Amino acid sequence: MDGRWIDNRMIERLWRPSKYECVCLSAFETGSDTCKGIGEWLQ
Repeated sequence: MDGRWIDNRMIERLWRPSKYECVCLSAFETGSDTCKGIGEWLQ
């Protein structure tokens, strides 16, 4: 890997919707709550 933008395009396509639809709308208290919430959102 040489750090090109194209190397990260798939993870960015996943992260953007999860950030706006799940993480920003939820008030997770702990890391495990966050992990569980994101896991449920992915399903």
